[in-house]
Amino acid sequence: AQDAFDAVQEAYTKGRASLTDVLDAETTLSQLSRRRIAVAHEHHAAYARLSALVGETPHGISLAPEER
Repeated sequence: AQDAFDAVQEAYTKGRASLTDVLDAETTLSQLSRRRIAVAHEHHAAYARLSALVGETPHGISLAPEER
């Protein structure tokens, strides 16, 4: 998506793409970025739930001082 945005932006500077094309590419890039962040959050939340189910804490997290 970043490469597509860069290509459209370059085409715009050379007069081969419209401002609408740039804005559409920017919107797509932003949507995909937000989705990537959401998927990463879902992954980490699922990992934390799985860790709790098997009686472990996720890597690098201490729940109580006596666990240190």
